[in-house]
Amino acid sequence: NYNLYGLGERIHGLRLGNNLTATTYAADVGDPIDLGVYGAHPFYLDTRYYEIDSHTGDMTYYSGNNSAANGSYTSMSHGVYLRNAHGQEALLRPDGLTWRTIGGSIDLYFFDGPSQSEVTKQYQIGAIGLPAMQQYFTFGYHQCRWGYKNWTQLQEVVDNFAAANIPLEN
Repeated sequence: NYNLYGLGERIHGLRLGNNLTATTYAADVGDPIDLGVYGAHPFYLDTRYYEIDSHTGDMTYYSGNNSAANGSYTSMSHGVYLRNAHGQEALLRPDGLTWRTIGGSIDLYFFDGPSQSEVTKQYQIGAIGLPAMQQYFTFGYHQCRWGYKNWTQLQEVVDNFAAANIPLEN
């Protein structure tokens, strides 16, 4: 009953299910439902929810789907990042998560949070660094090669770029 989010760019619900094999391999596929898109970034954030007893202050792990409107809840999060240049999979199953890779070194980072924002800060500062400011000329229009049914549609896109005086590289 875990709540995992992340594991790279994929077309999937925000919360990852507990019966999912997440392949992390930047394959650039045209129909990527439940598959990787362009980025291969094996980081996940896990958030656990706890109900707080109003009389004692004790916290009880909450794994249900129906929360009480007048209940008091809190959450705690942690994150894990596996830095590896090879293809890999994360097998999410009801009893846990298994990571497997086809080679390379294993640089495993754990971020203890305890909040989601703290996990993100620890991840950025401790593992990947802050994003660099991009040069002005890199901001522009980008066209994906997928989604065109035929050459006529592609030619129409190219013609529209030209009609609007927007540069387009081949």
